[in-house]
Amino acid sequence: MATYNADAKLWTGPELPGVFNPEANLGQIYMNILARSPSKVIQINADTGYEMTCAEMKLRSVRVALNLRKLGYRPGDLVTLACINTDNVVPVYVGCLTLGLVVNPLAPVFNKDDLAHMMRLTQSKVVFCDENNRAVVQEAAYEAIHVKPRVYVMGAGSKSALSVEDLLASVEGEDNFEAPYLGDSKTTMAAILCSSGTTGRPKGVCYSHSHLIEAEGFAETLNAGPIFSFSQLFWLTGVLSVHTSLLCTRPRIITTQSFNADAFFSIIENYKVEDTFTPPACIEAIQNHPRYRKANFSSLKRWTIGGAPVTTDILASLGKRFQGTDAKPIYGCSEVGLIVSSMLPFTMGSVKTANGANHAASHYYSLKSVPYCRLSMTMINYVH
Repeated sequence: MATYNADAKLWTGPELPGVFNPEANLGQIYMNILARSPSKVIQINADTGYEMTCAEMKLRSVRVALNLRKLGYRPGDLVTLACINTDNVVPVYVGCLTLGLVVNPLAPVFNKDDLAHMMRLTQSKVVFCDENNRAVVQEAAYEAIHVKPRVYVMGAGSKSALSVEDLLASVEGEDNFEAPYLGDSKTTMAAILCSSGTTGRPKGVCYSHSHLIEAEGFAETLNAGPIFSFSQLFWLTGVLSVHTSLLCTRPRIITTQSFNADAFFSIIENYKVEDTFTPPACIEAIQNHPRYRKANFSSLKRWTIGGAPVTTDILASLGKRFQGTDAKPIYGCSEVGLIVSSMLPFTMGSVKTANGANHAASHYYSLKSVPYCRLSMTMINYVH
């Protein structure tokens, strides 16, 4: 249970050791876990119905890593990933991390200026995108990156871009591949995520391998079922859902759709989702939808809400409608993981913001207060 130190004005909670070894690298852990349950479904495409097993996820990830290595890419090289949620995005992401490449996920809907801003900072050597945004991504890359990068699209290639299928081709060594040890996971960079940009242009927030190993944002002892959100890999919620899915072999539901309430209801019900995430701005559309009153959310154990301050009215209304679901707010995640959150029990209205507003996301905890935030998770630095 959380406790409050009035003198220090500090919330603290129980210290829990990590389940996974933070000294290892992400690729080592992923390959080990995926190999243990080869037939288990790890990813389900709600648009097509395609179910990817752990064995297939591992094989595709290994092929990406080996084919990129054959092309001369080495640990520390930067990669840009600006893609919607399709089948091969996670295998590409895992393959890059396993090889030691540093991934900078960007929103696929970014305009040229936003893409170019981050690309100037990262100087990525490889860029992944979709066919729908290929033209703007290429334009930004060729303008911002000094040495012309390889550009891959998720789908068929063209004269202007390579196809990701080239990296998924069978390659020598895939059957006996062992993920390399890349060095100290606390100081080895894994990913660069964008800050919100509310205080200026977005900055690149650098995450180490150990940070992402222990950032089990959707992990809980009793939660073992499917995870779903519309978040793409660009958002920390998207990144954490991918990592939790892989580390805990929990099926992750993906869709290429942007948020819409009807798809939200269908996916939660059809796939018996246990963990979901939505921004607070989506709640009104959900609650005003005709299916809201009769929706069967009996499988849903936790509904995380974040990306903006979450009022207690939102939490109370969801709690009244879905009494078996634990609605939790998170805020400020890009730069500090889940430290600014309310994952532990608290009393509604017990803490207010400076202007007196009653925001649920205003319950702050120390590094030791949230089981998912441990000292090894310290952010490496900014790229700006």
